[in-house]
Parts: sequence; C-alpha cells; structure tokens
Amino acid sequence: MKTIPVEMETVNCETGQVESRETKRFGLLPPARGTCAICAIVHEPHLPHNAQSLYYQYQFYGEHGSWPTWADAVAHCAPEMQAVWKRELKKHWSEPDNRTPIPQDHFLSN
Repeated sequence: MKTIPVEMETVNCETGQVESRETKRFGLLPPARGTCAICAIVHEPHLPHNAQSLYYQYQFYGEHGSWPTWADAVAHCAPEMQAVWKRELKKHWSEPDNRTPIPQDHFLSN
C-alpha cells in the first residue's frame, strides 16, 4: 500500500481563520485488478490516463507534490494522440505551471 501526504487544516468555524496546518500520511489502496496501474481506470495503454480519476490525482500528488493536469495524463502518449486530446480538451486544457508533464513510465519504474 502506498502512503500519500495530505495537508490537514483546522479552521475556527466562528472566524473562518485557519488555526493550524499539518501534513499527515494516508494509505492509498492499489487499483482494482484489471484496471490501469496508474489511474485505476480501464483503458488501452496507448490512450491517456483519466486526469479526473481520484486514484490518479492522489497518487500523482503523493509522488510529485502537485496535482496532475491533462498534459500529465497524455504525456506518455504518441505526439499524434496528444494532439487529438489537446484539440478535444481545448476548452478545459490546463498546462502545468513551470514544469514538464510527467509521463507514466516514471510511475512504473518506482
């Protein structure tokens, strides 16, 4: 089981002010058998990961300290496939801030 960092805040309900922040580690169960080991969704290996999968988001955050974008989800795909997905997601596409998208092989090598 992987553990991932989760930032916890204690907020004063009367004032709305954050009283404390701390990072805890939580266990992340492995994805279900038969699903992608990266995003826990059933898809062909040449297709993008599901950037909206909670498993993908939390394991990515645990590895990199930032939330994944669709650019990260398609980083392992062929350039043609990336272009198709970028074109289709254009209205919702978010590029990573000041970092290169992280391809899936990074996760598989750990």
